[in-house]
Amino acid sequence: MISSPVKIVLVGIQRILVEALAFRINFDAGFHVVETTDDADEGLRIILETQPDIAILDTDLPGRGVFDMAAEIGSRQKSTTVVFLTAGTSDIILDQALRVRASGLLTQDEPIEKLLEQLKRIAGGSHCFPKEIEERLEFDTKQKRYKFHSGSSLSSLTNRQIEVLRH
Repeated sequence: MISSPVKIVLVGIQRILVEALAFRINFDAGFHVVETTDDADEGLRIILETQPDIAILDTDLPGRGVFDMAAEIGSRQKSTTVVFLTAGTSDIILDQALRVRASGLLTQDEPIEKLLEQLKRIAGGSHCFPKEIEERLEFDTKQKRYKFHSGSSLSSLTNRQIEVLRH
């Protein structure tokens, strides 16, 4: 029995990176990038229309807050798994990703083969965070979500306050 490829929408800030990444992901028989864009509002519209299995969102997207976008996807499109692509792994980005229950945080400095391996794990229902981040997290079985081991000073801040800190 042949299963259908995992559908992905890729929303990123650098058009050339997005298109190159989409090309390479499509080269893998297990994935199909159905659409790419460098615009957050268009990305949200595409995700809601195409209902991909995975939405990869660049944490540096301008305009609509990418974490607000992820929260909206989570509330309106529960079958889509949200994954963030990021240049850095600061506590602020990680805290926001955890708040919206992202299934992964992929870093732009990873080799493409490792990124594909991580996407396969995520498509299989696992969470995927860089090793240095995983060491700082624990899974809360009651809330069914990841959180910082010892809590975080960021946990008392609102989403808006964290967004201001990021910029």
